[in-house]
Amino acid sequence: MKVKTERMKKGAALMMGFVMIAMVFAVMQPVSAYPHYSEDNPWNIEITADSLTGTYYPGQQNIWFSITIANTAGGGETDADQIDGCNVYINTGTIRDENGNTVTSPISNWDNDRDEWGGNLANGASHAFGFFGFDLSPDAAPGIYNLTIDMSFTDNGGTPTGTQHFTGYVLFTVANNIQVSDAYPNLYAGQTFTPLYIDVDDTWEGVHDLYLNLSNIPTGITFDNTVGYIPGNVETDTIGYRVDVARDMAPGIYTIDYQVQYYNNDGVWCTETGTLDIIVDFTPVIEAQLTGTNVTVYQGDAAIPALGVTFTNTGNVNLRNIDIYLDYDGYFFYTNTNYYEGDSGSYEQNPVQITEVHIDSLDVGATAQGQWFVALNPYVQAGDHRILFDWTGTYFDDGATGNPTTYVDTQVQWWDDD
Repeated sequence: MKVKTERMKKGAALMMGFVMIAMVFAVMQPVSAYPHYSEDNPWNIEITADSLTGTYYPGQQNIWFSITIANTAGGGETDADQIDGCNVYINTGTIRDENGNTVTSPISNWDNDRDEWGGNLANGASHAFGFFGFDLSPDAAPGIYNLTIDMSFTDNGGTPTGTQHFTGYVLFTVANNIQVSDAYPNLYAGQTFTPLYIDVDDTWEGVHDLYLNLSNIPTGITFDNTVGYIPGNVETDTIGYRVDVARDMAPGIYTIDYQVQYYNNDGVWCTETGTLDIIVDFTPVIEAQLTGTNVTVYQGDAAIPALGVTFTNTGNVNLRNIDIYLDYDGYFFYTNTNYYEGDSGSYEQNPVQITEVHIDSLDVGATAQGQWFVALNPYVQAGDHRILFDWTGTYFDDGATGNPTTYVDTQVQWWDDD
């Protein structure tokens, strides 16, 4: 006999159940490669990365920005002090993250990395240096990146004097262009050739010919094909897969890796990576088998011999408070006796007519026995007939699938002998 659920037939669930602005600093003391002063930034120089305030995406080309530097004096300087011969360079050899750690540069090419202006900045004056420009690598990793700015100048009125270097920093943000959803709907242990969907959504315009490659798939989940493809322009689209789930797959949230590849608006073949989740839900399943051989009866018989049924929990969760109903629907009539073999292993006779047996506990892999005595409806036609049962119960959701920890009622489920 096989167990089926109304929810499984419908494919639904069983349970009821930065953008960081790339701004500025009047920043830090110079690093060790430059003269180290006992005071930080004695000139009160302020650096602002103009136009580098958005979010940028892998493969994006021609990103231009300017850097405004202001002499606000202060510190040990007098109001009349100015700094002379100002030039700005970007350290293209070292890229850091927002915490100052050296990382792989997301930049594939610099169109301009310096502005040798050579002009003077009086107290209170500012100047916009640039433009500076770069292209992002096709596989630039998401993150907040730190550009090191070196300003050289001459200070003839303050202390120290002569040619000086000031180091400042500006930040910019890289994000994945393609947003990839977690897979849906939830899966169940034992499912075969089941549809599974993943949504993709482009953030920056101009994506086309997209491939979604899945990898590091957990044992127990098998895809018919791990590569999805969307031809032409991509906006918000859905990629469908077919999966099989092992019968003994434990409920939980499983993380897999993805790689998405596409052409962007600049014709660059881009690659992005990330992770997504697949949820294998709790699967309350009871299978039923007639105890002994199949029952054969003849029209006109007054009664069927004892109808014994063995119930086995073949799902992936322990069940409690189970009520099992014989659904006769014109095929059988109950007599006034109903028997049930419970956990004690002994038969108990119920002196009144009832429509169900009750099982307090049925752990995964455990069995229990039920027995009915029924009379045959004389209008039943000759042939093989399915004996239908309904059952309800509860199971404990331990939170493995992301739901709150609680007891959950199963919906009415049914099985039959095919």
